[in-house]
Amino acid sequence: MSGARPPRLRWASLLGVVCAVSSACSDADEGPGTAAPDTGPERVADTARVACDGQTVTPEQAEAERAVLDLVNQERARGARCGGQQLAATTPLTFHTSLLCAARSHSLDMATRDYFDHDSPEGQSPFERMNEAGYDFSNAGENIALGSSTPESVMDQWMNSEGHCKNIMNPQFEDFGVGLASGNNRTYWTQTFGRPPR
Repeated sequence: MSGARPPRLRWASLLGVVCAVSSACSDADEGPGTAAPDTGPERVADTARVACDGQTVTPEQAEAERAVLDLVNQERARGARCGGQQLAATTPLTFHTSLLCAARSHSLDMATRDYFDHDSPEGQSPFERMNEAGYDFSNAGENIALGSSTPESVMDQWMNSEGHCKNIMNPQFEDFGVGLASGNNRTYWTQTFGRPPR
């Protein structure tokens, strides 16, 4: 189709930030079979109830967010081939309000200001956005995508890209956020991943 833009992807991962300066480095990787983190006040099942800086979320957006988390956890449960590397099954992720807000705000910012990058035009990184949203982490990552219109198609994009796939399958991550926004006849997606300090 003439004028159609192909879907685009980018990924970022920042691992062991706290490990570089604290004794938290001694934590071993958690393998499959480890229980998911307890649901606390920051962890939610219903994203429609999470308000981020006055942004309203439609029922369709909340349904798409839930679908992406379900697809992520299906991939994590069965293991995946990321590039040439087979990654083992690992624990499920849980929505975290701060990561949800960081993802939503970045997707909305990209759609509103018509750019596609991990860093905002002012240079704010994904990790600064996560901190600003109130999420302290020892490990964190972000995936972004542009052009896919459904949770299934964006997950196909991410799982067929080695770096994105590795973020999705990273056993160090426990918490998750996702946001989507439309602008300029395109859909922008952001996934945020994290593990709090121990």
